Amino acid sequence: EVAAEVIAEGLLRKPIVADLGSLTVIDGHHRLEFLKRVGATVAPVALVDYWDPRIIVARWDGGGFIDKRVVVSRAARGELFPPKTTRHVFSAGDRTVHISEVIPSVNIELRALLEHALARAELAPLSAAYSAASLSLKRSGGAPGDRRRGRT
Repeated sequence: EVAAEVIAEGLLRKPIVADLGSLTVIDGHHRLEFLKRVGATVAPVALVDYWDPRIIVARWDGGGFIDKRVVVSRAARGELFPPKTTRHVFSAGDRTVHISEVIPSVNIELRALLEHALARAELAPLSAAYSAASLSLKRSGGAPGDRRRGRT
């Protein structure tokens, strides 16, 4: 569903939402997985203070709430909840809305994210070559033609 929407529009409308302290993803898991699958190496992320009391973790099934400490602890261990278990909402006075409704849209073209990944891939061999040359210079004691003491 997310993949079809992003591909059809060529646009990623909402950022991934993550906790500022732990970087735990609290909204946008499907968008993040889609971006990984298509080869993106960066993603727009909105960082929030997860411990803000206005952010509440409700259950999608309406069966109460989930302790944020449990969410962060499970994420740190790689034990994600099954899909549609947690529903992060923002309490704004007398109304409660899904957290994605209070996070501004980013409207980033998918093409731009993929071009960034391509540019990084093209630069990787250059970076590796630079590192190898640098290591070679360190081992030999200098650059070729360097006439300082002990070098040729």
